[in-house]
Amino acid sequence: MDIMTRTLIVSTCGTSILTNQSNTDLRALLTQTTNHKEEALPSEQQTAIDHRVEEQKVRLLGESLSNVRSLSAELNGVIGFYDGQLDRGRSDRHILIHTDTYQGAAAADVIREWMQTKGLTATCERVPELSTASLEAFQMGMNHLVSWCDHTVPGYRKSGFHVAFNLVGGFKSIQGFMQTLGMFYSDEILYIFESGNQLLRIPRLPIEIDRAAQDAIRSNLIIIRKLDLGCHAIQAGECDSVPETFLYKFGDQVDLSPWGRLVWKKHKPTIYAEALLDSLSNRLRFSDAVVQAVRRLPPERIEMFNERMDDLARYIDGGLQNCPKRLDFKQLKGNPCPPSTHECDLWADADTQRAFGHFDGSTFIVDRIGPALHKG
Repeated sequence: MDIMTRTLIVSTCGTSILTNQSNTDLRALLTQTTNHKEEALPSEQQTAIDHRVEEQKVRLLGESLSNVRSLSAELNGVIGFYDGQLDRGRSDRHILIHTDTYQGAAAADVIREWMQTKGLTATCERVPELSTASLEAFQMGMNHLVSWCDHTVPGYRKSGFHVAFNLVGGFKSIQGFMQTLGMFYSDEILYIFESGNQLLRIPRLPIEIDRAAQDAIRSNLIIIRKLDLGCHAIQAGECDSVPETFLYKFGDQVDLSPWGRLVWKKHKPTIYAEALLDSLSNRLRFSDAVVQAVRRLPPERIEMFNERMDDLARYIDGGLQNCPKRLDFKQLKGNPCPPSTHECDLWADADTQRAFGHFDGSTFIVDRIGPALHKG
């Protein structure tokens, strides 16, 4: 890696900074409440945890780097990455992934504050439901984590950042899934060799989605697209042809499993850039002019068009409630381009384009694609 390359380090955070070298009573309390959120903690337990947090903040500031490494698994990885020379990381970015439990947020905040006192740029990222309280909660947390990675990490890589996943700290169940995510989203994964301080830097291996998985996605494209958008009206019986490993079922409802969502996120851009996709709603249709216009678009624009039409389908099926900001669906003033009565954004850059359409009963027909109308 070029010494001038900036690095994004994503660290999984556990609660070792709170539990390490704690007395018996405090350790018992921390273990008992490890999955509790703030509202589930009595005030006396919150007070005890808060006292430990402040105690560790002060203690870290007075310790040498070698002692800090023994107190915090997460900082052990960070300090090891820089070989103890933290000044080398002043242009880097750190994101601390933590659970939405009281302890998880508190422990990550201790680590963040220490890093900031050392001149490192660090932020905390709370992942909803990322706890081991139940399998259902854990599955939901993993889905949130996949979505976060897909929306956040690629932007850093496009900006020239080297991406490292620091998996020295954090809970084992989360570390295991982050290792899989790292093979898709990071350039390397950081571990500590056994119980010492020797850093293992494992480069990302080139992996390809199995052909059978790709075929399964294409064969069940409508269902998988709806699940990805959170259309929870889908029943488990509608997904019989989808591989079980792609799904998480709870009662009669179904969602994409963390693995299914990961595979889909990696394959989706290619599919969406190929051609105009079928509408996800029987209340949304495309005119022949739109079909022809989309065929003439470059792949990156086809991808954007399909994404906006997914937004539009969901908005229409939702009774025109909660319009996504990026869609900006609105009625046209006057009658500037009949039969179209409404417009929505497709993309907003130097070549700003909108989709224009009209309602035929409860069905919305996209009539054409064109530039924004001049106001006058």
